[in-house]
Amino acid sequence: MKVENLLTIFEYNKWANNRIFRKVAKLTPEQLNTPNNLTGGSLFDTLVHVYDAEWSWRLAAQEGAMSGKVLTAEDFPNFTTLRKTWTAEMESMLAYLQTLTDEQLQQPHQFIWSTRARPRQRLLWQILFHAANHSTHHRAEIGRYLDTLGHSPKDMDFMIWSSRLYR
Repeated sequence: MKVENLLTIFEYNKWANNRIFRKVAKLTPEQLNTPNNLTGGSLFDTLVHVYDAEWSWRLAAQEGAMSGKVLTAEDFPNFTTLRKTWTAEMESMLAYLQTLTDEQLQQPHQFIWSTRARPRQRLLWQILFHAANHSTHHRAEIGRYLDTLGHSPKDMDFMIWSSRLYR
């Protein structure tokens, strides 16, 4: 894995997240907060989970330790606040990636999952790729749910995003 590849993956991640954000912004508080079959419970809970994972995995990669706190919906008063915080996080991830070298990505990287767990080790690129892949999984779940509410984000495929590079 090369830095340029991860930058591409996280630019796509940002684009796809923003497609979700635009549709979620149109929902009522009831639609956002009603418990359902999504991983997190409600749509808002699931969005917080995805943000928390992106943020936590960047910390694991950049600082060697996750935050130690699992974020919940109670940490954000509303979607607007979550979106603003998450948008800043996506920029932090891209800025961090730009500081790395291809050689660093291939190195084993030790990180602490939680204060009660033993340190773990993976190649740095694997940690970072996991963050993006995790988001892709949950965006598909969220996109399907938005479709049931009449607010489909439409195709979020990487090939749709990458086609803009060849126009």
